[in-house]
Amino acid sequence: MADGKVRFNGSAFYYDYYDYYDYSDLQVFAFIIVDGLGFSTLSNAADTTIVGAEFDLQWLSIDNLFINLGLGLLDAEYEDFVLPTGDFSGNTITMSPDVTFNGLIQ
Repeated sequence: MADGKVRFNGSAFYYDYYDYYDYSDLQVFAFIIVDGLGFSTLSNAADTTIVGAEFDLQWLSIDNLFINLGLGLLDAEYEDFVLPTGDFSGNTITMSPDVTFNGLIQ
């Protein structure tokens, strides 16, 4: 676009860790308390779903000024995740922010 000075990229993705890709039993670190003692354990979340999109805009505004902006949208949650300490189904997957933004001016 704009005589080659603007570029827009986008992608969308859908991962269902139970159906198509067969990534069942996603491993998750969990902290549980048993009889007053805390333990860090590795547990299996039986089913998770991840849906998202990413967009990238690159713009060469003037000579020697390059601007790059990125936006990520993510919905990542446990569909079926039950531990002895409770039901965590519907919770967001750890370290999976809903929105990310990045930028570069060079």
